[in-house]
Amino acid sequence: MKTIKNLLAAAAAVAGTAAYAVKPNNRRAAAKRFDGLLYAHRGLHGENGPAENSLAAFAAARAGGYGVELDVRLTSDDRVVVCHDDDLTRLCGREGRISELTYAELSEYTLSDGQHIPLFEEALEVLADSPIICELKSSGRMQAHLCKLTMDVVDRFSPVLCIESFDPQVVQWFKVNRPEIVRGQLACRHSLDPKHPDLKKLASANLVLNFYGKPDFIAYCHTDTDMPGFAACKKLYDPFCVAWTVCSREELDAAKANFSAFIFEGFIPQSL
Repeated sequence: MKTIKNLLAAAAAVAGTAAYAVKPNNRRAAAKRFDGLLYAHRGLHGENGPAENSLAAFAAARAGGYGVELDVRLTSDDRVVVCHDDDLTRLCGREGRISELTYAELSEYTLSDGQHIPLFEEALEVLADSPIICELKSSGRMQAHLCKLTMDVVDRFSPVLCIESFDPQVVQWFKVNRPEIVRGQLACRHSLDPKHPDLKKLASANLVLNFYGKPDFIAYCHTDTDMPGFAACKKLYDPFCVAWTVCSREELDAAKANFSAFIFEGFIPQSL
């Protein structure tokens, strides 16, 4: 009997620890501004339209009445630019890494439609009062440096903006240094080898570092909602959740079971 009691106590302790680990900064009033919306993934772009994360893609999203999800990272001389990839081969057809180029050098690269890779401040000028989900790409550089320089730009423009990152250290920086900014934890299943699991990826996939950054919302891959950590967070706390990235009306409708805001790409949703 004593052994059973000990096992039950241990199980309760594990369950309690897990519940604490996945708990977000739930039901924060400021986060409601970003809930219930559609966000164009890297702007409204496509094969026959503007390039992703370009000023034209952002202008098209704003004209359509959508919010925008975009990505920021740093050049070697600490300019904040909007681009998903550090490696420029896919986007520009030329070798080069943003983190190794000055902004002057980066300005010599062009996107597939001839546009330049925009400065973050240029994107904010185009988007004006459009709701923005800004993903910070730390790329192995000092997270705090990226966060601070990004916020230096934000403070000049005062956009309708929240931030998100896969990196819990970025989310935690905002909790400590800029708590007024709505912050989100990005996550997904990841490619996990069951024989040799990556513990960092496993922790990220299951949101067990929510206690560290206390995110105001969870941005999760909409096809991965069977992950235990997401399921537990959702059941226990029912947080504001953003789905990424839905690519059809059918996916959007299916995602409504777990999400209330949606990052979309590849189609034009007329409404929720």
